[in-house]
Amino acid sequence: MVFKDGRPDFSPWKEFEIEFKPGELNGTQKDFDLVYEKLVEMGMAKNKAQAKKLLKDELELTPDHFSETVIQMILSKIHGNVPHKGSASDMRNKADAIDQTTKEKDIKEDTKKGGAPKDDDDG
Repeated sequence: MVFKDGRPDFSPWKEFEIEFKPGELNGTQKDFDLVYEKLVEMGMAKNKAQAKKLLKDELELTPDHFSETVIQMILSKIHGNVPHKGSASDMRNKADAIDQTTKEKDIKEDTKKGGAPKDDDDG
């Protein structure tokens, strides 16, 4: 297994990949629903449940985030035996950083306005 920047390159074991528009994927479980929807659109399954079963039980493939716009279908026996962090983790961390920055900005705005009322305030 070749690692690039500390991340495994599953490309030699991909059966196929699905490309998404920038911003569609966020590194969460919702991305897998998008994969199943794409498989339905591609005519590989009639619905999301069937698409999930197809990947897991029949094709024995695991969706893996290759990048912020590409999910590769990797042989499950390979993917499941390589503990790793990758693009999905990066996307979640990026989203968390944006959320934290937004929260900090909101707190600064509240402070400028006199602060949000606290639970122990009587008035």
